[in-house]
Amino acid sequence: QRGAGAVPATYAQIARRLDRQQGYVRNVVRGIRDELLVYDLPGLMATGSSSGADYRIPLAQAALRHGWVTLNDVEHLDPVAGNRQ
Repeated sequence: QRGAGAVPATYAQIARRLDRQQGYVRNVVRGIRDELLVYDLPGLMATGSSSGADYRIPLAQAALRHGWVTLNDVEHLDPVAGNRQ
């Protein structure tokens, strides 16, 4: 979904799209976040217990803000692949 009603894909949706386990996806996202902590990016520092923290949105925002992912990249994603069941 695009526009104001857009929401990030869940770990389960990402796992289905990549044909991986949900725990694997969660660990990779956490690992990326951990590697980026040295850059002091907003939203990536956990407050309190971070065991259940969700860093998908801050990581996506950082990727777009810093040009690691462009609007062109997002527009060329295969929408069908993301909806596989």
